[in-house]
Amino acid sequence: MASEIRSNDDRHGIADDMAGVAAKALDLAQEHVNAEPANIIWLAHHGAFSYHDAFDPDTFTLIPLTWEGQRYQDNLEAHRLLTEQQVHDLLDGRSLEPVPRALASLGWPY
Repeated sequence: MASEIRSNDDRHGIADDMAGVAAKALDLAQEHVNAEPANIIWLAHHGAFSYHDAFDPDTFTLIPLTWEGQRYQDNLEAHRLLTEQQVHDLLDGRSLEPVPRALASLGWPY
């Protein structure tokens, strides 16, 4: 799951280049992730922390990336919104730390 934070450059949203986000995430986590890239489910997460004028509840978008052996390909037409229940089911009931708290623990402004 990749969360859009308001300090990101507005011209480069995560859902616009999820293949690039996924490639960088895999590169950064390669020694900690024991999964085939083709088997990873990618989600884009947006919420009040994403934009200065955001007031809506969190949204989760399934981004079905295709692994082509060396890199991911993304088809924007295949993106689809998920309900919180669908995300809960995908995470097998695990919960994630709220984005503002996670960023604060890293000393990162959002």
